[in-house]
Amino acid sequence: MNLPLDFRIRAMIESDLEEILAMERGSQTAPHWERAEYLALTREIDDSGGSPLRRFGLVAERGGAVAGFAALRLLLVPEGGEAELESILVAPQWRGLGIGGALLAAALLEAKRCGAVRLDLEVRGSNLQALRLYERAGFREIGRRRGYYRSPDEDAVLMSATL
Repeated sequence: MNLPLDFRIRAMIESDLEEILAMERGSQTAPHWERAEYLALTREIDDSGGSPLRRFGLVAERGGAVAGFAALRLLLVPEGGEAELESILVAPQWRGLGIGGALLAAALLEAKRCGAVRLDLEVRGSNLQALRLYERAGFREIGRRRGYYRSPDEDAVLMSATL
């Protein structure tokens, strides 16, 4: 998916965190994490050893400002890995421009590059815009978690895409 010309997608860095936290705090439906959890997304874990778990963040940027972000977690095993899209959010003023789709496409590519063979996610059942985005990207519903979300209470739709 193509971004408008003046946007780019890159790795999340520590100096992005204040904008990310403000964006996330302004969203009623986004996961609300502590700064330390976002900070962990800026640190690479060496793929050649250590823990098989790897987390990273991607940012959509325009003129030095964060327009959106994605958070991913990979569980790498010798026969292939699984990845989870933990969060994806676009600032309200930048929605409808293809930024969410571009972040999702970049997340799929990065997960595959790291050895994942599948990307999973969960999304509120009422988030029709996100559901359509995920379906267009090749995700299919694989289950539901009844009453998973609070404020408001609703189901989580579990989705998966083969990479």
